[in-house]
Amino acid sequence: MYSFLSQISNLLSQPFLNMANSTTALPVLSAFLLGIVGAMAPCQLTSNLGAITLYSNQSLQRGIAWKELLLFIFGKIIAFSGLGLIVW
Repeated sequence: MYSFLSQISNLLSQPFLNMANSTTALPVLSAFLLGIVGAMAPCQLTSNLGAITLYSNQSLQRGIAWKELLLFIFGKIIAFSGLGLIVW
């Protein structure tokens, strides 16, 4: 299964990786594109799909309109942005 997801990840991320390599003169744009490539890693694909499935299922059962899913996405944005600021 990992091999299959790795092939999908490579297929999806290759154009972004090529763009990131061609934009080394603009470090912010290059870092953004490399972040997109990192988000398409097989472990990220499965964890994001799993979380979206879990939270959207809970939202449908409880009638809460995507609250948990949006909070999950917002949490990931905050966590990765914080890590990026620390490294920067």
